[in-house]
Amino acid sequence: MADQEIDWLYLTAIAVVLFALSTVIDKRLVAGLFPSAWIFNIVFGALSFVRGVCFVIPAGLIVGFDGGSGIAWAFAGGILFGASISLFLHALSMEDVSRAANIQAVTPVFIMITAVTLFGETVTWVQALGVLIVVAGVMLINVRPVAGKIRPTNTRAFALLVLSAILMAWAMIVTDQATARMNVYAVEGVRALGMSCIVLTVHWRPKYTSLVMATLRKPKVAGLTFLSEGFMVPIAALALITALSVGPVSLVGAGFAAWPLAVLVLSAALSTRFWNVLNEPLDRQTLGLKTVATFLVVGGVVVLRL
Repeated sequence: MADQEIDWLYLTAIAVVLFALSTVIDKRLVAGLFPSAWIFNIVFGALSFVRGVCFVIPAGLIVGFDGGSGIAWAFAGGILFGASISLFLHALSMEDVSRAANIQAVTPVFIMITAVTLFGETVTWVQALGVLIVVAGVMLINVRPVAGKIRPTNTRAFALLVLSAILMAWAMIVTDQATARMNVYAVEGVRALGMSCIVLTVHWRPKYTSLVMATLRKPKVAGLTFLSEGFMVPIAALALITALSVGPVSLVGAGFAAWPLAVLVLSAALSTRFWNVLNEPLDRQTLGLKTVATFLVVGGVVVLRL
């Protein structure tokens, strides 16, 4: 039992660190190295297609697909995931990565709201308290000090991030239905193909091909893109899925809620005068607001999952 507990804890920690690193790298890519978030989404869609094929072919040959209805659920989940991540990337090009991660982390709140309104589930007073804590954190993360006064941040980015969190909640609900009907390897492959389908349908046009290729010819851009989306994200997703399969779902979920805190630490470390990669403000008021808001969001999500 002790070994199993250590396994899921380590796997969850790996997922948190890799997703945080990937998010910070993606911020650097969409806000500085790619011509626009639109072009980055095209690359993201193409890499999702490759990942989908790499999962679907072995799954079909080795373990099979188990059931036809699972394919439809997984593909629908992929479309929702793709739409959510696409919106997140667009917002990431306009907003600090530490703020974006916090707003995206409210997904469990929307999952619970959906469960209550559509599936008739009940909410305990502890869960209601968790929702209030998360909402307080999101309200706080959406302000910044300007000339000694507290002002709202980028309202467009905030709206995109909230919509992204809502779509992510639905994506998780739909994907959960897929995993009940089909093995996880096939689900991941079909899900990735669904992500690729929606992202490329919305973003790709023939006229963008030359710009995408020219951007990826830059070694730094290509290296960071494949490090993040081609290496870190697949390993992080596999670590999280494996942790869920061997450990308590509530505790794994609560542990993964530390993702925004890891992003805050990384973004602060990469915005100092010694290594200013992200150029996020580190004045006492701004960092204080972000820190308090992050702990509120993380704490609220942990309460919801326990």
